[in-house]
Amino acid sequence: MDAERIAIVGLGNLLLRDEGVGIQVIQRLEKGALPPRVELVDGATAGFDLIPLFRDYQGLVVVDALALDDEPGAIYRFTLEELEAMPQAPFTVHDISFVQAAALARSMGALPPVIILGIVPELLETGLDLSARVERRMPELMRLVLEEAGRLAQALAAGKYA
Repeated sequence: MDAERIAIVGLGNLLLRDEGVGIQVIQRLEKGALPPRVELVDGATAGFDLIPLFRDYQGLVVVDALALDDEPGAIYRFTLEELEAMPQAPFTVHDISFVQAAALARSMGALPPVIILGIVPELLETGLDLSARVERRMPELMRLVLEEAGRLAQALAAGKYA
């Protein structure tokens, strides 16, 4: 097999302010250097259309707005298994099918390690810019995304994932 490839997948809807945070992360990361073997994917609001990613990449770092009862701008990290164990997935409404897509990929034997990084949105109304609270947290969110992708790539290249 070729070198392990990791995808940073941004989810969201750019037209709904903080709902587009995952796509905003992808757009901003496109302007800088990425860890080796890491690629960027704009997943938009795709749901089941994301299934090929589970097959084509050996690891995924997913970034999205998470509907959790916390201060806007709070950042969370979950493994897919932790997310699946929750009574209701905290994704905002558009990509609740991400968990369903992962379950289908698992049933097809194509589920790589998946890490979800998300931020609690403040504004989910029509508009293109992020709220001030979420915007202030973007540098930290982007740093965490890159660190997670680099760590996952190194672990997979070494033949171990933790």
